Amino acid sequence: MRNGKPTTVTFVSISTLVLLFCVDRISKLWAFNELFSPRVWIDGVLQLRFVPNTNIAFVVHVPTWLSSLLVAVVLIAVVSMVVRAYQHQQHMLVAALSLIVIGAFSNLLDRLQYGFVIDFIDVPFWSVFNLADAYIVFGIIGVCSAARLDKKPETVSL
Repeated sequence: MRNGKPTTVTFVSISTLVLLFCVDRISKLWAFNELFSPRVWIDGVLQLRFVPNTNIAFVVHVPTWLSSLLVAVVLIAVVSMVVRAYQHQQHMLVAALSLIVIGAFSNLLDRLQYGFVIDFIDVPFWSVFNLADAYIVFGIIGVCSAARLDKKPETVSL
C-alpha cells in the first residue's frame, strides 16, 4: 500500500488468494457430489476418493464443536499476525500466513456446514487431504522460510 492506496501487487495478491480459496471450495464440492468410488490417477501413488474427516491434525479426534472453536481461535490469531506483518511490510510472511488463513477458513466452513472436513486427495503411503490442507502446509513452510530470511529485530513475533 502506497500513500494509503492499494498497489497492483496488493490487488493481484488478494485476487490470487480468492482464486485459491474458490478452487478449494469447488474441488471439495465436486468431491462431495461426484466421488462415489475412488478414481485412480497413478496406481499405488495417487487416487481421488471422498473421505469425511472428523479428526484434526491427522488422527486426533475431538468433537466438531471443539475443533471448530479451536480453528476459529487460531484463525483470529493468524489474521492478527497477517495485519502486523503487512504493517511491517513483511511480504513473504503475509503471503505465507494468508495461505494458512484461507486453508483453515475453508476447512472451518466444512466443519460448520457438514460436521466434517471433505478430504479427497489420497496418497496411500501418506494420508488423505484436500487443497486447503496443502495451503496450510505450504503456508507453514513459508512462515519458517520467512523467519530464516528475515533477521531484522522489528519482525513480527510468532
